[in-house]
Amino acid sequence: MVVTESFKTLAKTKARSLGMPDIPMLVIPGQIGGISPEEVNIKVDVGIDALISALINPGISEKVEDLSNIVYPAEIIKVEVIDNDYFSPLYRRNWTDGLPVVPPTGQRVAAMLKGTGHRPEQVVAHLPLKGGVATVERIAINAVMAGCTPEYFPIVLAAVEAVSDPQNNMEGWAATTGSNSPMLIINGPVRNEMNINYGTNALGSGKRANAVIGRAVNLVIKNIGGVNPGSTDMTTIGAPWEYTMCLGENEDALPEKWEALNAERGFPDANTVTVKCINSQIDIFSHNALDLKQVLDTIAAGIVGINSLAVLQSQGVVIAFCPEVASLVHKDKWSKQAVKQYIFEKARQPLKNWQYLGDNWVARDLIPESKLESKESLIRMIPQPEDILIIVAGGAGKHSHWWAGGHGRAVTKSIDKWK
Repeated sequence: MVVTESFKTLAKTKARSLGMPDIPMLVIPGQIGGISPEEVNIKVDVGIDALISALINPGISEKVEDLSNIVYPAEIIKVEVIDNDYFSPLYRRNWTDGLPVVPPTGQRVAAMLKGTGHRPEQVVAHLPLKGGVATVERIAINAVMAGCTPEYFPIVLAAVEAVSDPQNNMEGWAATTGSNSPMLIINGPVRNEMNINYGTNALGSGKRANAVIGRAVNLVIKNIGGVNPGSTDMTTIGAPWEYTMCLGENEDALPEKWEALNAERGFPDANTVTVKCINSQIDIFSHNALDLKQVLDTIAAGIVGINSLAVLQSQGVVIAFCPEVASLVHKDKWSKQAVKQYIFEKARQPLKNWQYLGDNWVARDLIPESKLESKESLIRMIPQPEDILIIVAGGAGKHSHWWAGGHGRAVTKSIDKWK
C-alpha cells in the first residue's frame, strides 16, 4: 500500500477492517497534490527500493477477529466522577463530537431501547471506516449521548440503516478531504408527532428533535464507524453540518400535484428518512422574482460556478424551495420533472472555461462530449435530470437553498419498520 504521511492512520484503519493489519505500507513524506513532476520524481526515487522490497516480501497478515461476532452486550465501563464533572471522562475516551454529551448510563440506555421493538443485539449496519458493528444497543448508547428521547429512536435507527447502504457511499465520503456529512430529510406524519422543524429556520437552532437526531447519527458514524477528525476523517477545513443536519419536508407547502419526497421515492404511505451526503450550501436570494424561471436560472448559474466533481460523478444536487418560491411553481404550472429538466439544460458552460476549473479535467471520461466537441460547446454540469432531488422546506421569506451533493446518492428508508 502506498500512502502519503497525512493519510497513514486512515490507511492502517482501513487495512485492519479488511483483515490485513500487516500489509506492507510505503509512506510518502509530505503531499503529492500541487507539486511539480520533478518533485514527484524525487519522491519516487526515494521510495522505489522500499516499494520493491514490500512487493517481494509482503509478509503474512495476522488473523483478525471477526467484528460481526462482537455484538452484545456493550461493555460496561466504570468512571470516576470528580466535582460533578461527568463530561471529562467521555472526552478522554474520544466519545464526543466536541460538545458535552449525556452520560450513557445503563438506566438511560435501557429507557432508549424501549423506543423500538427490535432486540438490542440486532445488527442494524456494518459501518466504514473500521467496519464497526452498529447494533440496536450501540446505536441507543449514541442516541442517549446526543440527547435523544426514546420516541426519536426509530428515526435514528432508520437513518443509520440508510447511511450504511452502499449507494450512500459512506466508504467514500467519510474519509475524503471534502466537507462531506449526511443530510437527513424526514417525511410523513412523524414530522408533527415528533415536533420536527420543517418551517422557519428548519436547519437552524431551536428544535430539539432536529438537533439531536442528526447529532446521534453523526456520533454513530464517529464512535461505531471510527470516523475521527485528523486520523480517519481527513476533511481539510470541515463544516458545521458535521454536528447535525436534519429537517423535515414542508409537505403542507407543496405545489399542487407535487408528490412529497417519500412518495416520489416509493414510500407513499410511510414515515421515512432520506439520507444524502452533502458538502456545500448555497442560499438563493429571490425576493423580487415574479416567476419561477428567474429562480431556476439563479440555481443553474450557481451549479455552473461551483464545479463540483461529485455532481459531475452523478452523485446529485439537493434543492429546497421555500414556500413562497413553491407558490411560483404552482402559479407557473411547473411539474417537478420539468424543473429538473430545465436546470439540467440550463446548468452548462463553454468547454473552454470548464476544462480549466476545479478538478474538471479529472471528469473528462464522465462527460464524453468534453473530449469531442469544440471549445465553444456547452458542457453539462449535471449528468442527468434524475440527479436532482427537490424538496420544499422553510418559512416566510424568499430564501431557497441548494446543496452540492457529496460522494454518495440519496437513500430512503422506512422509519415505521424500526418502531
